[in-house]
Amino acid sequence: QAGGSSGDGPGSPRAASSSGSRSGNVPDVDDYEQELMRFRAVKAELSRVKAECNIGALSLRTGGITAQLEKHCDEWTIKYSSNVHVRARQDMEELADWMRKGLKKLSGPVESLSNLGEAMAQLTAVRDREASIDADMAPIDRLYGMLEAYLPDGFMDRDELDAKSLLRPTWKRLVARSDEVSTEISSTQMSFKRQLLHDVKALREDVVVFQTEYARTGPTVEGITPQEAMERLKAFEEEFNL
Repeated sequence: QAGGSSGDGPGSPRAASSSGSRSGNVPDVDDYEQELMRFRAVKAELSRVKAECNIGALSLRTGGITAQLEKHCDEWTIKYSSNVHVRARQDMEELADWMRKGLKKLSGPVESLSNLGEAMAQLTAVRDREASIDADMAPIDRLYGMLEAYLPDGFMDRDELDAKSLLRPTWKRLVARSDEVSTEISSTQMSFKRQLLHDVKALREDVVVFQTEYARTGPTVEGITPQEAMERLKAFEEEFNL
């Protein structure tokens, strides 16, 4: 009977992991830990059951059934922990990917106005994330801590654990690089401003020249054939697109 009810009983992974979905809420870290602690307590209680109990002339041997129940408890723990593992890995990979992309965006020198815009956007994203980064990392640390505490060695891949341990060092690298880029922008912003003013002035001059040439030799000049007008229009369109 114990084996037949292990899949759907009140302590089963299916029942435990669906308790949040029945109420429409995703279980939080405390919910996961409470359930894993309950599994451990059940196993500890089973370990205290005597292997043999004598009642008068009757001898009850409980070793077989308690061993089977302990096995079921381990299976419940592992199966339930798979939900914890999926959430922990997903949160960890999303945060690690965000930081890797941020480092890549800030890796090159800020040498043009387009680079400047991208760098400024990333600096803003890092500053905004600073206020919540501890709150983002704490649940990941707790989830992986629970998995390491309640599961046997080797359950999780070593590379995954290494990736988790690199979250905080990577964040520190991202903040340090952000500070470097911010200092670089501060020291070069005047040159960017001068370049921008120069480019705007040059654009205005080019527009005046283009308009003058278009009026003088463009397709609207009187006395030219339709074919020549089409050729001139095409030539000016190509120049404009440059």
